[in-house]
Order: sequence, then structure tokens, then C-alpha cells
Amino acid sequence: MLTDDERTRIRAEEIFRLEVRGELEASKARPSGQERLGRWLNSSFGLWVLSSVVLAGLTTAFTYYQNRRGERIKKIEIERRLDVEISNRMSSALARLRVDQQDIGQGRLYAPAAVYGDVASYLDNSFLNDPKDPQDFSIYPEYQKRSFRSLVFELSTIVDPSSLPELREAVVGYIRFKDLASVQNAMPPEAAEARRESAEAVDDSMKFLDGLMKDRWRSGM
Repeated sequence: MLTDDERTRIRAEEIFRLEVRGELEASKARPSGQERLGRWLNSSFGLWVLSSVVLAGLTTAFTYYQNRRGERIKKIEIERRLDVEISNRMSSALARLRVDQQDIGQGRLYAPAAVYGDVASYLDNSFLNDPKDPQDFSIYPEYQKRSFRSLVFELSTIVDPSSLPELREAVVGYIRFKDLASVQNAMPPEAAEARRESAEAVDDSMKFLDGLMKDRWRSGM
């Protein structure tokens, strides 16, 4: 049996040891924020959170890249198709003017307004509306009923800004040329004069198309 003094001494020793242990633990340096972060990252939960964030970020970035790339490819394809459509209409108009030249050389006459009107009709693909002999000079069905002006306008919305001045110039030239087709001048009675006016109308139309034909459309001919 322990005496009361022995029990008191043992209890005092236990209390002392507890106090010393508490002081030692309190004197230990607390881990830094970097150390705590490192421990958290190395934990299973930290690794899961990190992998989820990284994966989500990579997925978002890849989706954004794919969408932008798809838009660029689509834009390039639309630009190409518009250029091909416009270039083909110009080529068709030039081919008709060469036939007109041959006809005039063989004595056939054309009113200047008719020559200008035919060129404008090729550019607008408006022969399609002729009830007697509808002809289609378009390449792509979606552009079949589109005028030259509307094609150039759409093109101006997707090309590089550096190309805009030449497209505006093309539209202005086209509008001025269509005005010539609206002037109904009677053919002069003299054969020589009539032949000269017919030939001049063809030459003027060829010069107009040559000026209208920018490099982007000339390369497709």
C-alpha cells in the first residue's frame, strides 16, 4: 500500500511530465505554408483536385482551339468559293465578248446598250430569269441567284482588311457599268458608224472587265 505522501509525489511527477511534454510540443516550429501545401498536394484528395482542375483546363483550351480552327477553315473555304464564283462569271462574260468581236467582224451589229447589258447579266447571272432561254453561269447552287454586288459584299465581310479597298473599287466600277446598260441609244443608220459603235462597246466592256478583275479573280481564270 502506498502512503499518502507517495501518492502525492507520484501525482506531482505525472503532472510535471505532462507540463514538460506540452512545452516541448509547443516549442516545435509550426510547418510553413509551403510545407502544408506540399503535404496537401501529396494527399490523395489534393492529387484528385489537382488532376481535375488541370484536366478541365486542358479540355477547355483544346475545345477553344478546335472551334477557332474550325471557324478559320470554314472562312477560308467560303472565301475560296466566292472568288471562284466571281471569277467564273467574269470568264463567261469575256468569252461572250470574244464571240461578239467575231460576229462584228462578220458584219453583225450590236447596240452598245445590249453589249453592256449582256456583260452585266453574266456578272449577275440574270440570264437565269430569261423565260425563253434560261441559262445558268453560276458554279455553286447557293450563289445561283446572287448578284455580283452581293457576292462581293459577302466577300468583304471575311477577307483581310487590306483587300477591302479593291473590293470597294470593284463594286463602284460595276455600278457605273450597269448604268451604261440602261442607256438605250438607237443604232446609227450608216453601216460603218454602226459597226464602229458595236466594236467600241465590245472593246469598252473588255477594258471594264480587265479593270474589274483583281488578282484574286484573275488567278482563277
